[in-house]
Amino acid sequence: MKIRIEYMSIGIAMILFACNGTKSPTALIDEEVALVPNPSLLTVINIMKPESDEQDRTISLLQDGIDTTISELNGFVSTSLHKSQDNNYVLNYAQWASEKDLQTAVDLITNGGAPQMAEAFSISNPDFHPYAVTAQFSPSANVSIDRNGDILTVINLLKPNEGITQQELAQLLKEAMKEDILNRPGFISATVHESQDNDYIVNYAQWKDQNSLDATIEIINSGGAPKLGEVFSKSNADFHVYTVMATNIK
Repeated sequence: MKIRIEYMSIGIAMILFACNGTKSPTALIDEEVALVPNPSLLTVINIMKPESDEQDRTISLLQDGIDTTISELNGFVSTSLHKSQDNNYVLNYAQWASEKDLQTAVDLITNGGAPQMAEAFSISNPDFHPYAVTAQFSPSANVSIDRNGDILTVINLLKPNEGITQQELAQLLKEAMKEDILNRPGFISATVHESQDNDYIVNYAQWKDQNSLDATIEIINSGGAPKLGEVFSKSNADFHVYTVMATNIK
C-alpha cells in the first residue's frame, strides 16, 4: 500500500485518550505538555470538523472557553489546540487529573456553564472514543507537544482490517517503531494510543521537518521499512498534519 500524507487535512473524529488516576508532576516537562504513557492522567483528544469557513471561529471559541471557564476547574491539567492546514479541522489535546474531573467539565458545558465551548461543539461534528497511551518511542528522554511551530506534528489513525485484532496491530506498530522508524533521520517521537473499544489505534508523531517525513515515506513505499509496511497493509490508515496553535497549562 502506497503511503500518502494529506498535508492539508485531518480526519473527522472526537477522540478521548483515557487512563484513570490523579494528577502527577510528570504530566509536564518544564511547563510543556509531555507526550509519554502516564496512567495517572486522563488524556483527551478532541478532533472536530467545523462547518464551512468556521475553523478560526471554532478555535477562538474554544480558547475563550478554556481561558474563562475550563482552565479554572479542579483537575484541569492542560489543553493544546491544533489546526489543520486545510482550515477544515480543529484538534484539542487535553489532560485531566481524573475521569470524575472530566465529567464535571462535560456536565458544566452541557448545562450551559461554558457557553463558548458549547457553541464551538455545536458547529462541529464530534465523535468520541476512549483510549489508553500504551507506548512512546523517541531518541530523546523528554518529549512534549510543540508550542513554537518548530517541528512537524503528524497524527495517524489506524483501524485494523478484518482478520487482525487491535492488540495484534498495536504490537506490530510498536515493533515497527523500534525496527523501522526510531533511528530515521529527523524522527523525534511517536506516542501510541489504543482505543478502549478495541477498534482504533492512534499514533501522535513528531518529525524535524517536511523533508525528513517525505524521505521516510519514500523508504516505506519502496519496501525499506517492511514492518511498518505490514502495519499499513493490515489497517485502514489516515495520516494528517497539524499546527499547534496554543497550549494552556494550569
